Amino acid sequence: MIRRLSIPALVATLTLVGVMAAACGGGDSDALAFTGRNLEIRFERPVETKRVFFTANDSQYVLEVADPGTRIWAVKLDAINRRVNIAKLRVDSGSVEIGNGSAGQRFIALSPLEAATKFTGEMPEDEVFTPILWGEFELERGFQAGGWIFFEVPAGTEINTLWWSSADGIIGRF
Repeated sequence: MIRRLSIPALVATLTLVGVMAAACGGGDSDALAFTGRNLEIRFERPVETKRVFFTANDSQYVLEVADPGTRIWAVKLDAINRRVNIAKLRVDSGSVEIGNGSAGQRFIALSPLEAATKFTGEMPEDEVFTPILWGEFELERGFQAGGWIFFEVPAGTEINTLWWSSADGIIGRF
């Protein structure tokens, strides 16, 4: 999903966030932001689950762990281009990883359409992760792209770091 950022909307959003943070005593937010030379990425804390449902290409899919000793971690991420005319992004298993930075563990992103199977029926609301963020695209200055990225990780692994390496190199810790 690509959206145009307008200055008035950005100012209004930042003002609202500031007012809400002040009203709530500056409590922790689940949204984390990290800036590289060209891009900013924002993501929420990952969600651990055994399966995810999503839609793509007008079809429904389910992605389930094959090994009972693993879990799927889903990360909702926005890539924002504020600096360069056009950023060429490639979101794939070679451009984003999660893991435990202090233990040196890294896990590559799953190709959602290759790892998932088509699903017919009603998707359970609490397991729907749509839209997905995957593939190659150009991101013009002032635009952002966002969606979910999935990872398969051994159960019990502490996840505390996200590595982004598409059009920029950014390390985010949570």
